[in-house]
Amino acid sequence: MVFHSSAMRLNFKEGVGYLTFPALESYPFVRHAFSTRLGGVSKDEFFSMNLSFHRGDPDENVLENYRRICGAAGFPYEGLTASAQDHHTFIRRVGRQDRGVGIFRPRDLESVDGLVTDEPDVVLVMPAGIPPHKHASATPGELRLAMCECFKALGPQVQVSQWEVDRAGRSYTYNTVSMLQEKYPGAQLYMTIGSDMLETFDEWYRWREILAMVTLVVQSREPGDGDALRAAAQKLEEAGGKIMFADAPVLECASSDIRAGKYPPARLKELLPPPVADVIHRNGLYGKLI
Repeated sequence: MVFHSSAMRLNFKEGVGYLTFPALESYPFVRHAFSTRLGGVSKDEFFSMNLSFHRGDPDENVLENYRRICGAAGFPYEGLTASAQDHHTFIRRVGRQDRGVGIFRPRDLESVDGLVTDEPDVVLVMPAGIPPHKHASATPGELRLAMCECFKALGPQVQVSQWEVDRAGRSYTYNTVSMLQEKYPGAQLYMTIGSDMLETFDEWYRWREILAMVTLVVQSREPGDGDALRAAAQKLEEAGGKIMFADAPVLECASSDIRAGKYPPARLKELLPPPVADVIHRNGLYGKLI
């Protein structure tokens, strides 16, 4: 088979052919794929990657085709949502409650030409075990986990993981990301880091391999550090990395400054979520900071 196009790319994985567009690949938060008729299990006039129900092709063939295209393109099969397209201009917002609709659940999305969601799948908050560049924390792991529970107030998609705390030895991000790839096959991983970490990222253990597995989401920690961050991001992008910058206010403080007592107690009420302040107070952490 011969395929020539400057606008799109024909990809093959596990025998499944699908199209991608370099123009869309330039956006790290967009994962896309356009199916072809290659790599499915359907027979006769449906040969072979038929993704349409109610045309006479057995449902088990169509479902297997969906599994194959998802596996090849890196989409979680369980999260698929489908509508009936009529070539109008109707767009519908979907969320977790719509997973499986139109695929392995009855379709209730008629005459909808586009689906959009603003819901992340899973947000993992994972306190470090023993970072390789720092001494072990004097704060017990169970208390650091308890402080991280405050993130759950942001929404039901937020989970707190104790994987690194429970793991023996030093915690390397490469090992953590590799574990997440195995646990969430096909998922697109984003890792949030502070601007100070971006500037030293090329000193991390197996950093090039980490870049191949995740998209970095960078949060600025100091006003006016944009030029330095862009230079650091460009260096990592030249190594194949995908970098995004969080559009969020800069919080001019560091956890190390809080632990060192550099802020008066009255200011800490502004800087710390109440559940975190409560854990610190009840357990007399950081020299009875609060």
